[in-house]
Amino acid sequence: MGQPTADRRTSKRTARRSLFVAGMVLLGSVAALAVFFTVYRNPSGSMLPTIRPGERLVASRLHYTLFKNKPRVGDVIVFEHPQDREKVFLKRVVAVGGDTIAMIRNEVVLNGRPLERRRVAEPCTYPDVDEEGRGEPRSCTAFEERFERRRWRVIQDPVSMVRDTAPVSVPAGHVFVLGDNRDNSHDSRFWGTVPADHITGRVLHH
Repeated sequence: MGQPTADRRTSKRTARRSLFVAGMVLLGSVAALAVFFTVYRNPSGSMLPTIRPGERLVASRLHYTLFKNKPRVGDVIVFEHPQDREKVFLKRVVAVGGDTIAMIRNEVVLNGRPLERRRVAEPCTYPDVDEEGRGEPRSCTAFEERFERRRWRVIQDPVSMVRDTAPVSVPAGHVFVLGDNRDNSHDSRFWGTVPADHITGRVLHH
């Protein structure tokens, strides 16, 4: 009669060990994810229509480090502000080291050639709100920009003032970034290029 009791005790110890191992694996997986990826909550509408205010995003920490990929035109990146590393920003790369970039009649001119784009025909409005949902809808004009095989949408205020910028040569190891909401974005047009070592991740699926 004693053997069944011993079997039950052995089974319980095995189950506890299995739960402990599963828990450790889960904790290790969470720790690894924290090292490899970061979750970022977008605080503003500067990346509309691509990313909404308050939207949570996953960025790969390893894309530019372990995998040795270089930033490319079209990447959406999370980075530390070049003038204050305590501030974290989210923008799209539109030029990389060695490129020359200018804004002429609200168009991106990359290495002397306007970035390919087409106007999107359907009506364009966007919620001009903060991450708390405060604000009013605004009308806009939408465009699809293309570079090589990559494409994304940007929006502009139809009554905005045209703000041309002089050509800027992007230093090696830097990127030039813009928000997709071109008339409502604080970006490289105002504070210059971003050093590559300030980039903390590449946003996935944008």
